[in-house]
Amino acid sequence: MWYEVALTPDDNDTWLVTAPQFDEVVSYGGTKEEACRNGRNAIEEAIAARIAHGDDIPFPLKETKGKGWFVEVPALVFLKSALYMA
Repeated sequence: MWYEVALTPDDNDTWLVTAPQFDEVVSYGGTKEEACRNGRNAIEEAIAARIAHGDDIPFPLKETKGKGWFVEVPALVFLKSALYMA
């Protein structure tokens, strides 16, 4: 289950990470890799919050080809969200 994240260099030598499919996801990291990990964790929390509030969950990407950064959400999160959306 893959989602795209956007990385933007910040003015204090960190990376801001957002997720186009989740408006509520904003995090940061000292490196691109750390920002991606934090973004993945924020997406997991956003999915849990959406389930708790009865909101829709965006469908994950089928492919991760092309330019950009992508994070993989664990299989258990995917299964929970699939059951919720069914």
